[in-house]
Amino acid sequence: AIELEDTDPYTYRIALMANQIKVLFGEEGDNLERFAMMSQASQAEADKFFIERFRSGKWQRTGIIWWNLIDGWPQFSDAVVDYYYTKKLAFNVIKRCQEPICLMFREPEDNKLSLVAANDTRLSAEIEYEVIDYTDSKTVTTGKAILGANSANEVCSIEAKNDKTHYYLIKWKLNGKEFKNYYVCGNAPYSFDEYYKFMMDNGLWETDGF
Repeated sequence: AIELEDTDPYTYRIALMANQIKVLFGEEGDNLERFAMMSQASQAEADKFFIERFRSGKWQRTGIIWWNLIDGWPQFSDAVVDYYYTKKLAFNVIKRCQEPICLMFREPEDNKLSLVAANDTRLSAEIEYEVIDYTDSKTVTTGKAILGANSANEVCSIEAKNDKTHYYLIKWKLNGKEFKNYYVCGNAPYSFDEYYKFMMDNGLWETDGF
């Protein structure tokens, strides 16, 4: 882990971020660009987890307030836009999983992954969906669902495999438009190179910074 002399009240953030990416990816990166990508991925995954936990459990918990959107000065922080107005990876990950109608997996329970459709609109909607296991290069499930207004309900479930890390691409169509989300199933640390390839191959990373 990185250790820094305590010369500033915020230097602890650098070591904290380095330790977080080591937990997630098993390394701290061997150059600055890799460290930056890994640290931003760590932030994006944390934000995604909390958003989807709240949305998939709607009416048990019903809201998140984002308070740190942009930095007031150059720094290590959890803002999603930096001081120079550059969007971090988390910006578009948050945007994607906060679509008014969004499909997401809950965390594994009883060896099952529940696919939940959250509809935060005041109208019911009909969707077609598909889940692809990118790791095994196969479609896991497809179907149609009618979503009640202002609701979050399970539309199907799949086996939660623990033989290796599985990267799932979730796609759905609504009113002729296609949307997508993703889920990583497995135990950290994950291979950053595998994670990066999955994100890039499926157009899941959109950023101003890389």
